Amino acid sequence: MTGAAHSPSTRRDYEERVLRVLVHVQNHLDEDLALDRLASIACFSPFHFHRVFRGLVGESVRQYVRRLRLERAAHRLKHGSRAVVEIALEAGYEAHESFTRSFHGAFGCSPREFRTGNRSSRLASGVGAHYENVESIELFRDTETEVEEMNVEIRDVEHLRVAFLRHVGPYDGVGETWERLTDWAGRECLFGPGTHYFGRCWDDPEVTPPERLRYDACVTVSSEIRPGGDIGVDTVAAGSLCGGASRGPLRPDERDLRRVARAVVSKPGAGAGRPAVARVLLERPGIHRPRRLAYRGPHADHQGALTVSSKAKPKLNLLQQFKQEYSTPKSPRLLEIGPAKYCVVRGHGAPGSELFQERLGALYAIVYTLKFASKDAGRDFVVSKLEGLYGVDGQELDQLQELPPERWNWRLMIRVPEFATQDDLSQAVRTLREKGKEGDFEGVSLETYDEGSCIQMLHVGAYEDEERTLAEMRAFAESEGWAPHLWHHEIYLSDPRRVPAERLRTILRQPVVSAVV
Repeated sequence: MTGAAHSPSTRRDYEERVLRVLVHVQNHLDEDLALDRLASIACFSPFHFHRVFRGLVGESVRQYVRRLRLERAAHRLKHGSRAVVEIALEAGYEAHESFTRSFHGAFGCSPREFRTGNRSSRLASGVGAHYENVESIELFRDTETEVEEMNVEIRDVEHLRVAFLRHVGPYDGVGETWERLTDWAGRECLFGPGTHYFGRCWDDPEVTPPERLRYDACVTVSSEIRPGGDIGVDTVAAGSLCGGASRGPLRPDERDLRRVARAVVSKPGAGAGRPAVARVLLERPGIHRPRRLAYRGPHADHQGALTVSSKAKPKLNLLQQFKQEYSTPKSPRLLEIGPAKYCVVRGHGAPGSELFQERLGALYAIVYTLKFASKDAGRDFVVSKLEGLYGVDGQELDQLQELPPERWNWRLMIRVPEFATQDDLSQAVRTLREKGKEGDFEGVSLETYDEGSCIQMLHVGAYEDEERTLAEMRAFAESEGWAPHLWHHEIYLSDPRRVPAERLRTILRQPVVSAVV
């Protein structure tokens, strides 16, 4: 997938065109401000103009014109003595009563009360466009300033084969749709380092009634997956897709999805007739992996039969249960780490090798099979973060850093509940084999690690830059009389496919023993 970013000059061109319209509306509020006429001033088609205008201004054309006419009416009430009914007619209202209702809804009082009070004649505007000051607008801003800026990109992509679950209705219900999709995907053993998720918004939430909004929760699948029951399979054609990323919980609220759609449709170059591709970054531990794993994989209408009850038993979340052990101190800290059970795969060589990838895929398949078997038994749990141990037999930590990765031994691990047994693991292997899945599932073991005293610190940045954090940890260990013991341990909190290298968050942990002889 290659980016096709538009230059700042292109966006500025869009802003200048829309600004011409804002000024025209300001100077012709008494005229018929039809959409076709305003679109021609901006040199856009009416459909594209409607999308771009809302994306940049934060209001539809109709809402914008109505607001400016009400602001002008408020200005004339405040600074003049003309009759309310006359001002109402100038604002485009045929009846005094309808004007009064609209005015009260906007300003919280009647026109007569406004005239005698000390109130502002300005209503909320995402870009600061008000009656009498439109020409002073120099820069459009994100109309949702309470959230961080949306990074919208237009990219050329190869075709994507996806299984999807269609949601029809208000966006606040898509969380349940995602739960059902991921439940199905887990049972089909589709989770792995190459699995991608994204949502497709087919309708504009500010145009389409809430009960008719269409949204697809999608997961990438191979050619082996066929539609069945409520499961739909679709191919997203190769070409240019415009998409935005929104980080948040599994249940995004309507404001988040409105913001995605608005950012997408206002992006220069976003073609008409395509759905807005809103990538949903699910906070689902276990599908993330470090960039050093050299990810290579595909990008990713299912309507599952299962339902989600609001009274369902909470999932066991080991990261929350053992919050202290997964703390993220910004400076080295000595912690006591208790015994923990893991699913583990082993290997030798540089991270990212073919063997590394194969073992990682087998690990994810086993863990998710265990998860859904446990869910059926009424003991559901959240799949934990990926962890890794790196070392060379007989080598200390500082010596390990000087050795080429090709000489490293590694263990990839995902923590599982204490109730997981060897019989459960064996059954998971059988389940995968019965489904015709390929992989070294027999190479996954169930082990307990008891690291004891450890020095732990959060590393923020690229994996290649971990040495600066490790140097702090070694200095702390030496000053406190500790020496490295056992293998170097990493816990991956960020997904490098979606998080810039400089913002990756990784817990670095080093078991230690007393250096005093």
